[in-house]
Amino acid sequence: MTNKIHKSSDSHGPKVLRLLLRQSSRKLTGKLRKALPRSIFQMEVVNTGDELAERMDGDTVDVILLDVSAPTMENKKSFDAVRSLSIPPPVLVYGDNASFDTMISFIKHGAHGMFSVDDAPDIIINAVRRAARNHHLVKENVHLKESIVSKRKTIGILERFGEAMSTVFDVRKIMDLTLRVARRALDCEVCRLFLVDNDTGELVDSKDLEYDEGHPQLELWIAGGKDRGRLLKGAAELTIENGQALYLNSAEDIIALEGDIELPPEEGGLYNLLTAPLLVKGRALGVIVVANRLGCPDFIGDDDEVLMSIARQTAFALAGIRSLEGEESFQEQLGEQVQTTTAKLKERNLFLQKRLEEKADANTKIKAMAEEIREKNHSLKDMIEQFKVIHEISQVIGSELENETLIKKIISETASLLRAETVSIMLKDTEGSLTIRHAVGLSAEVIKNTRVKPGEGISGWVAEEGKPILVRDVKSIRKDLPDITRYHSDSLLCVPLKIKGRVSGILNVTNRIGGGSFDEKDLFLLTILGSHAATAIENAKLYGTIRDNYFNTIKALVNAVEAKDSWTKDHSENVTNYSLKIADFLGLSDEQKDIIRYAGVLHDIGKIVISSTITDKPDSLTNDEWEVIREHPLIGQRILDPIDFLEPVKICIQTHHERCDGSGYPFGLKAHEIPLETRILSVADAYDAMVHSRPYREALTINEAVTELKRSSGAQFDPAVVNGLVRIIEAEGLLTAPEQ
Repeated sequence: MTNKIHKSSDSHGPKVLRLLLRQSSRKLTGKLRKALPRSIFQMEVVNTGDELAERMDGDTVDVILLDVSAPTMENKKSFDAVRSLSIPPPVLVYGDNASFDTMISFIKHGAHGMFSVDDAPDIIINAVRRAARNHHLVKENVHLKESIVSKRKTIGILERFGEAMSTVFDVRKIMDLTLRVARRALDCEVCRLFLVDNDTGELVDSKDLEYDEGHPQLELWIAGGKDRGRLLKGAAELTIENGQALYLNSAEDIIALEGDIELPPEEGGLYNLLTAPLLVKGRALGVIVVANRLGCPDFIGDDDEVLMSIARQTAFALAGIRSLEGEESFQEQLGEQVQTTTAKLKERNLFLQKRLEEKADANTKIKAMAEEIREKNHSLKDMIEQFKVIHEISQVIGSELENETLIKKIISETASLLRAETVSIMLKDTEGSLTIRHAVGLSAEVIKNTRVKPGEGISGWVAEEGKPILVRDVKSIRKDLPDITRYHSDSLLCVPLKIKGRVSGILNVTNRIGGGSFDEKDLFLLTILGSHAATAIENAKLYGTIRDNYFNTIKALVNAVEAKDSWTKDHSENVTNYSLKIADFLGLSDEQKDIIRYAGVLHDIGKIVISSTITDKPDSLTNDEWEVIREHPLIGQRILDPIDFLEPVKICIQTHHERCDGSGYPFGLKAHEIPLETRILSVADAYDAMVHSRPYREALTINEAVTELKRSSGAQFDPAVVNGLVRIIEAEGLLTAPEQ
């Protein structure tokens, strides 16, 4: 039992934050538990969106943690469940590094923030605390707005009540108005007014007074109303006896007023009760009793002061009526009532003004925080875009296995990402010195002549220490460095290319396009890109080694086959050389020349399984023997089938006996259905075969071979390829004068 309502004080937020986590991976949950200390964070884990919705309470949950490492519908279901609340707790999405795109998608759809379980614990803790703090401010702001609205409503009711009381001189109307205003201002179920009988001094329930137009009582009558009336009157009598307001906050305390009463809640029980005496100059005229606050478990805030204000105005109104009947001056009491009410309203206005100032201050802080969040979101958006670019660049360079092409791509993508004038990659040579492998923005002379020893200059220092460096203004340190860069630079970035802790090279970026210097964010991005680049270069190097080993093994096999056959000795090498000369003449790309280089060496590898009695036969071949010979392109393709990187070469080997008129084998392809590389190989193969002896004929002269090529041009061979070879032979001076 108490005589004063407890005023809630401002809270700075719970010391222990309640986290509700919807997990996809127990492994990630374990990592999160290690990062978030139990002394600060109370974590509850659920597995489905339905469980999350059942256990979620917007008033007690501080932060929702959503594991998006596995892309399932539970992610969206959980997220929608949180967003459906009137004041939803903030949602932080998390996962591993592979979940980056998914986390970004949730951020775009309203998630408060994100982090990776691989981030440092301080980063994770700060992200959760920041989200909880923002949620706490939002809830405080909402509650403050509701409180201000309620106070304004109450003040309006009291002002209108005071105005009405100044014009009412009828007891019944005063009681009726008092009960209506009290119930509306305090939003309670029960409201009673008891008056003191002048003759007996006893309390009389206003509902028992007889009036022609009915009584003004405003109680919701339900079962048990009689016993309820005894309890309410008992509270009024205790108020008169003590001469002050009474506040009872439990059914047990209320029932204790009348010890012989048992009033179950389902029979109209009373849960809380508040009274205010009608006092005029220390004399009690009656008591107002209200009970069972609606929508709240208890009377709150300034409910007692509001009821006292209503009681004072009612007391003055009743005293004024009695004064007109010969007792006290109504005007005097009315003046006191007005003064008291005005003072109270001024006090309340000052209080509300203070609260409004506090709200304005809170709104200013929220606005500042929103601006900070907006700036961070903008910065995060820029960082996300840059990470996307790095991810795309990593995919591009990760798919390239040709070392030279890869290095060129790394440099061009780096220049585009950082808007740099000059980018170069320096790799260590056999002596450990750095040389420029490729660059943009540098002259050929600088690329050729630059050589940096470990520890020498900026690049040498980075290579020796294995640490990245940012130089905002090169001029400020130029006097302390030897002049080894050989080119102008204002601001530069330099990061090591490291594999398993070993520095294999350096990635240099110099001078931002349009002016200005690089910053720490640029260094961070270049460091990430350098890590991807180092891995890609190492992979390309390993791939090249494997590819060369494969090719050398097969080439050794081809050489062994040709060594046992004096007729075809050096044939593959000759065909390769002629084919590459033709490719240069026709302007083929480096990739096409690589196909020709491999195909030239391997084009007759299918003959390895053909008996020498057929390949060395001096007489005409039988039909069956011809069928065996015609199989060697397909046999060669099957031999090379396990080697993936030779896929275009296999096609060239399959088709090197096709003819432009469609009479070739094994597929009967025509003209441009035959790859250009194959058409070149066919001309070179035929030419070398004609100018060298075979078991079944003597070698032709070069003039005779050229004549035969021209005769078969357009039917067996591509005219452009034949013309190219003839021009090459002429340039080499191999034709005799008559043919020329």
